[in-house]
Amino acid sequence: MSLKRKIKNIPSWVYYCLVLVLIIPAIIPFLKSSFYTFHDETQIANLHQFISAIKLGQFPPRWAPNMQFNYGSPFLQFYYQLPFYLAFITNVIFGFSLVVSFKFIMVFSLLLGAFGIYFLALKFTKPFQAVLASAIYSLAPYRAVVILVRGTLGEALAFGIFPWVILFLLNLQNKQTKKNLLGATLFIALLALTHQLAILLVLPFILIITLGSSLILKKTKAFFYQLSSLVLGFGLSCFYLLPAIFEKRFLQTSSPFNFYDHFPFIKQLIYSPWGYGSSNWGMYDDMSFRLGIVQWLVVLVGIFIFVKIIVKKQSKTSSRDLTKKTILGLTLFSFLASLFLMNIRSSFFWNIFPYTQLVQFPWRLLMSAVLFSSFIFILLPFPKKLPNRLVLSTLILGFLLVPSFKYFQPGKVVDHQDNYFLRRYLPNQVLDEGETISADYLNHSEDYVPLPLTATRPKILPTKKLTTSSCGVAVNLIDKNPFHYSANLSSTTSTEFTFHTFDFPGWTVYLNDEKISHQRNKIGAITFSVPQGEHQLLIAYQNTPLRAFANYLSIFFLGLIATILLKKKPL
Repeated sequence: MSLKRKIKNIPSWVYYCLVLVLIIPAIIPFLKSSFYTFHDETQIANLHQFISAIKLGQFPPRWAPNMQFNYGSPFLQFYYQLPFYLAFITNVIFGFSLVVSFKFIMVFSLLLGAFGIYFLALKFTKPFQAVLASAIYSLAPYRAVVILVRGTLGEALAFGIFPWVILFLLNLQNKQTKKNLLGATLFIALLALTHQLAILLVLPFILIITLGSSLILKKTKAFFYQLSSLVLGFGLSCFYLLPAIFEKRFLQTSSPFNFYDHFPFIKQLIYSPWGYGSSNWGMYDDMSFRLGIVQWLVVLVGIFIFVKIIVKKQSKTSSRDLTKKTILGLTLFSFLASLFLMNIRSSFFWNIFPYTQLVQFPWRLLMSAVLFSSFIFILLPFPKKLPNRLVLSTLILGFLLVPSFKYFQPGKVVDHQDNYFLRRYLPNQVLDEGETISADYLNHSEDYVPLPLTATRPKILPTKKLTTSSCGVAVNLIDKNPFHYSANLSSTTSTEFTFHTFDFPGWTVYLNDEKISHQRNKIGAITFSVPQGEHQLLIAYQNTPLRAFANYLSIFFLGLIATILLKKKPL
C-alpha cells in the first residue's frame, strides 16, 4: 500500500490525539499543583460569591452577598454566568477547590476550542489541515494572554465556544435538521451566558459570515433557520440578558480605564514585547498584543488568493467552491474590520457606539482577529503533493510550537490557594486570630464591583445584619439567610431599623406578611420603621417584574425547543 493511501486510511482517533498533543504547551501550566499571578485574581472571589448565592437558595444567582463590606452587590446579575456554573459543578458536586475549578475551566476552554475548530475545518478540508488549524487557533499568542496574563474565565471560555457557533450555523446552511438547529441554538445561548463582549464584538462578524453567505448564495430557507437559531438562543438566555441590559441603569456608571488610551498600534499587533504587566497609554504597554507570525502569513495569503479569484474569471464554478469563496471573502472582511476597529482611526465609530465604556479595551477585538485568521487558514488551498504538504506543515508547526513554550508560561509561580484570595477580596470569609475583618481586604478598593446608584462604599464592617439605635427592642432571629432574612421583633416604641445591605430593585420588606415601604440611609443601606408591639419581619431579595418576565421567557423558549425536538416530523 502506498504512503498516500496509508495516510488516507488513518483512523479519526489518531487525529484527535494529534489535536491533544499540539495543545499540550497551553495546558501544562494548569496541570501543576502550584498557581500563578494574573490580572483578574478577583475571579476566585467571584466564583465563591456565585456559588454562595446558589447555596443560599438564589437561582439564578443575581446578588453577591459578601462584597462591599457585606453590604452586597448586584454584581452577579451583570457579570458572565457560564464559567461560574461550571465552577459550581467542580467545586460543590466534585469537591475541588476554587483554584482547581479555575484551572479546570481554563483547560476545558482550550479543549473545547481546539476540537471545535478541528470539526469546523473538516467541513472544508482534510483532517491533517484541520489539525493544523486547531493548533493555529489554540496556540495564538493572545490565547496565552487571556489565560495566563489576564486570567479572564469568560473570554477564555468564549474562545472555546466561537468555533461551535460557526460550525452549527454553517451546518444549517447545508442541512436544516433538528440536530443542527439545536446545536446552533445551544451554542449561541452558551455564548450569551459566557461573555457579553463576545456578543458585542465577535458574534456580529460571525453572523456576517454565516447568515451573510446564505443570503449571497440565495439559500433563503437556510437563512431562515439560522435566524431562528439566533432567536431561540437569545430566548434561552433571556433570564440573564434582559436584566443585565435593562437594569444596568440602576448602577453607577464608572470605569477605572479610559477607553481611548488602549488602542493598539499596528506595529504592536505585528510585534510587541512579551510581558505580564498592564495595558498602558501609547506604545508602552507591559503586555503583548501580537497576533502571531503564522496568523499574519495566513491572512496575507488569504488576501492574495481572494484577489486572484476576483481577477480570474471562471465560467464554471462548483457549488462547494462558490460557497468556500464567499465565506472566505466575508471572513477576510470580518478580520479587516476587526483590525480597523482596533485602530485609533475608528474613534468616530466608538464615539457613537453605546457600549464603548463596557468594552473598556479596543484590543479585545483580538478575539475576532484570532478566530478569523484561523478560519481563513481552513479556507485556503493546501498542497496536494505529500512532500510539499509535509514541508509546509513542519514550517507552520515550527513557527507555532517554538514561541508557544515562551508564551504559555506563568509570569510568577506562587502557592496561593483559596484562602489567600478569599482573605484578600472578601471582608470576613477568612480571618486571622483576633480579626473581625481581613487586614488584606482593607487594602482592596473593589472598584470593579458595581454599586447601586444610591450607594456609597462603606469603610467599616457592620456589627450585625440588622441594627437599631433604639432601646427596649428585642430581636429574635429566625433565619439569617441574607436573601430571606426573618426575625420576630418586640418593641416598646416605634423603632427605626437598618438592614445593612445596599438597596436595589428587588429588595422587599414585609411586616406581619404585609409589604411595607423602606428608605435608604446616607450610604444607601435599607432602613424602615416598625411600630410599637410584636411583629414578624421578613426581608427578601425577590425578582422584579422584569426578572420574572425574563425567567418565564427563557422557560417558554426551552419549552418551544423541546416541542420542536419532540415532533416526529423533520424541520
